[in-house]
Amino acid sequence: PCMGSPATFSGAVFPGTYKVTVGGNSANGSSLPPQPQTVQAALVVSANTTGLTYDVRTHTVSGTVTQNGMVPTGGTCSSSPRGYVTLADAAQGYSFTFDIPCMGSPATFAGAVYPGTYKVTVAGNSANGSSLPAQAQAVQQMLAVSADVTGLAFDVRTHTVSGTVTQNGMVPTGGTCSSSPRGYVVLTDAAQGYRFTLDIPCMGAPATFSGAVFPGTYKVTVGGNSANGSSLPPQAQTVQPMLVVSADTAGLAYDVRTFTVSGTVTQNGTVPTGGTCTSSPRGYVALTDAAQGYSFSLPIPCMGSPATFSGAVYPGTYKVTVSGNSANGSSLPAQAQEVQAALTVAADASGLAYDVITRTVSGTVTQNGMVPTGGTCTSSPRGYVGFREVQRGYNFSLPIPCMGAPATFSGDVFPGVYEVSVSGNTANGSSLPGQAQRIIDRLAVP
Repeated sequence: PCMGSPATFSGAVFPGTYKVTVGGNSANGSSLPPQPQTVQAALVVSANTTGLTYDVRTHTVSGTVTQNGMVPTGGTCSSSPRGYVTLADAAQGYSFTFDIPCMGSPATFAGAVYPGTYKVTVAGNSANGSSLPAQAQAVQQMLAVSADVTGLAFDVRTHTVSGTVTQNGMVPTGGTCSSSPRGYVVLTDAAQGYRFTLDIPCMGAPATFSGAVFPGTYKVTVGGNSANGSSLPPQAQTVQPMLVVSADTAGLAYDVRTFTVSGTVTQNGTVPTGGTCTSSPRGYVALTDAAQGYSFSLPIPCMGSPATFSGAVYPGTYKVTVSGNSANGSSLPAQAQEVQAALTVAADASGLAYDVITRTVSGTVTQNGMVPTGGTCTSSPRGYVGFREVQRGYNFSLPIPCMGAPATFSGDVFPGVYEVSVSGNTANGSSLPGQAQRIIDRLAVP
């Protein structure tokens, strides 16, 4: 309870062996830390148990934080913290975070923690533009706390990295942006777990970037902001595998290399239809370079004949697939078909022509020789006929319409060898079980 002395507790529990923890209510400013402390590892309760006495042991840790030997600034903050000091004891599962107040010099922190051995990190509050990076830096790997610890002094080391980004030697455009970035330069130090994202401002030539990062060895990637139509692809390109940052690093110059790939898509030699689409794509041409981790999806516009695609990709060797947009009833199946196993892109590639081959499969379904019922359905299917291609993994689910006798199915699949199953739609009470039953082990569709 909030009031009273001594601080008591009481309640009914089931018989058993319990781990007991005590934690404070941070909402009302209790002196007990909100982080639970284990005060008894095994409490056996086989009868009423009174007179338990638990003493929560805490120690105060306090000190100052600097950034490159100077007081870190709080940006636009007025009352919110300029940053945070976090102490984590992985062995015991304890974690404490203390505010670095917005105002004041030096930048101090203080708080109560439990006895333990802590890894200490410092991070800034990006919400108010603190000069401390929001990425947490480990400033002490092992801080033993067995008594009050005062006078701690943690210096967050940062270095400024800056430079310019081009695309094929030219300034990348920002599309429709007015204030949002046209792209991002991302620095990742996998060994230390650091990741920094530096904006490429929307306006201006050259396209610059600048920001503070921790000392380390970084992989550097550049990607565009698709939200505003940047000419830089949103897929990140690795522009430097290893950038060693041990001092301020200026004058970096990264050129994002892209090539345009373009062509047409047909379906069985004819132009695929867009169904009900008016502006959304009728489908997509996807290029995937598994070795480099690149993936690009180029839309096939809803309208127009022939059905074209075009877009910028990075140099690489790509598997190419084509799929339809099921949301608007495209005649292209939503299941992606591989149309080229290895497309090498080392220059602009135009005139590509991909023909998606489909076959129509159709028939009837019975249940114990009778037409299966649709339960309460009015328009939703009474069930589905599933086709799973055993070698390439294609999957198609063809609906059995709710009404009508016989119960028919029809739809397009790719050439292949299929395992065929039938299942009911349990949502509307179909007489067909919801569990799929295999009815054909191998159906060859030439």
